[in-house]
Amino acid sequence: MTNTLEYAANNEGWRPKLKRRALDLQIVEFAFLIFLSIVIAGDHPFAPRTPEALTQQFSQINDGDPIRQLTYIFLFLLISLITIPKIGVKALNGMAVPHILSVIWCLLSVIWSVDPSLCARRGALLVVVVGTVVQVIQYLGIERALKILYWVLAGTVLVCWISLVVTPNAIHPATEDDQALVGCWRGPFYHKNIAGGVLGLTALLFMHYSLRYRRWFDYVLFVLAFGFLIGTHSKTSWGFTITAAIFSIYYRECWKSVVGRYIFIASFYFILSAILILIIGYYDDIVKKLSDPRVFTGRGEIWHAVWLYVKDHPILGAGYSTFWLTDDSPIFEHPVSNFLTTVPHSHSSYMETLATGGIVGFILVILGFVVIPRPFKRR
Repeated sequence: MTNTLEYAANNEGWRPKLKRRALDLQIVEFAFLIFLSIVIAGDHPFAPRTPEALTQQFSQINDGDPIRQLTYIFLFLLISLITIPKIGVKALNGMAVPHILSVIWCLLSVIWSVDPSLCARRGALLVVVVGTVVQVIQYLGIERALKILYWVLAGTVLVCWISLVVTPNAIHPATEDDQALVGCWRGPFYHKNIAGGVLGLTALLFMHYSLRYRRWFDYVLFVLAFGFLIGTHSKTSWGFTITAAIFSIYYRECWKSVVGRYIFIASFYFILSAILILIIGYYDDIVKKLSDPRVFTGRGEIWHAVWLYVKDHPILGAGYSTFWLTDDSPIFEHPVSNFLTTVPHSHSSYMETLATGGIVGFILVILGFVVIPRPFKRR
């Protein structure tokens, strides 16, 4: 985040050298704004969470929202009509090779998926979403794309706070089966954990904008985003946001000099090694803790069930986005409690990737996020 803001502001190489008409720019910018708003808002903003409403939403989850899907396709085609004549296949330059291979692997998983039809539909939507993002970034450049993301997230924060006053659906109701959810803020989002993830990333973005530009409204947006994050009671998001904030500020300061960069890299690998040693040393205790169905508000039971499937199908997995909520869900290969029959995902991106993409898909996804620091790399 830190380097992205610095590069966007100071490095011309991050601005595309294209001859773009003003009207084309405005169309792509507006289409991207709508696209991001839909992605962040989710399927049903402010949807009620009464028992009846949840049952209905659960029964329709595999069908998706046709209006939302058609909107994605329309925006993708609109943006493609403008960008492809200018950038063509260069749009793929915005993706790391492992990410490209990950998308291809997801599409190939239709062959062995437990639900080929659902896998194909969701795979096609994946291509549409990823294709939209990479085309826009290559066409507009990092600076313009970040500005649009900035204002979409700023609007999201304001909507979250206003919704607390305007609608009772912005807070988890007393009718929740899980009483720990009652009173937690969720804003327009389906669940407080989704709100926590979005607001956590939003707080980090505004924090770095504040440090970079020193503008008063950046500080205000950061406080508002972090304040709503606290109201969600999403403890995982709290932990990751605070950790990421500390680590990214440390990175920001260290990266100002060559010596600082070596210090950061050394400390990074030291912390990584220490964590690995602790995991090895306390492996049995960790496994015992995670195997407890009650741990992490039921996540232990979810992860245990997913891991049983991964051990049986380690290479290929169940197919992209088809492990949960299908008539022939692989979760039923082993005895499970009634609780697991209503779970929509693995509550861990790593476990979900292992279950749906197998070891191959997991490795490709992880490689896409590996960054090898280069201390002497010049801007």
